[in-house]
Amino acid sequence: MIRIPGGTFRMGSDQHYPEEAPVHRVTVDGFWIDR
Repeated sequence: MIRIPGGTFRMGSDQHYPEEAPVHRVTVDGFWIDR
């Protein structure tokens, strides 16, 4: 298992598919995942 740190990123796109809009900020907690 490895730890992925949490953080904030911009999700979505205003330039491609309409269902991806609008671009918005998302914050996720850190988590563990199998290598």
